[in-house]
Amino acid sequence: MQSVARAGLQVAQILADFIETQALPGTGLTPEAFWQGTAEIFSRFAPRNKALLARRDDLQAQIDAWHEARAGKPIDQADYQAFLSDIGYLVPEPAPFRIASENVDPELAVLATLFEPDADGIRRRPDQAAQVLRGLTLAGTHPMLILDEPLPSDEIVSLVLDGIRARPDHDPAPA
Repeated sequence: MQSVARAGLQVAQILADFIETQALPGTGLTPEAFWQGTAEIFSRFAPRNKALLARRDDLQAQIDAWHEARAGKPIDQADYQAFLSDIGYLVPEPAPFRIASENVDPELAVLATLFEPDADGIRRRPDQAAQVLRGLTLAGTHPMLILDEPLPSDEIVSLVLDGIRARPDHDPAPA
């Protein structure tokens, strides 16, 4: 597979072509800005990701050693859970919490406020519902993503609020 250099990253040619010719046009984001931002994200999170992968390898090695030391013997679930807790694989359940739509993308925060009054009656948090609405709006209206005609706004709202399942109070989907 061929790769190309983009902002210090080695990227598969097919991915770079897709991003630059299909995904970005119409977004207002230049390929250079996209790749620079991507490189910054990778640079920012690479050390943490490396540490997490090392921790995973360490935990797996301890679990493997535990099983090897007990090969052929029945596993006592209480002992196994205690071992997993001791090595930090199992942790206590956190206290209940609620996530508000603060410190998120300003556009999402505004959309989330539309869902907040009904937060107890929806299956997702308001910020998640806002992401669904934004994603469906993009997917249902972007010329590169639709098959026929863009979804009208009332259909997008209906899909977000009621799902794809047919309802008796709506006309069936066109054939």
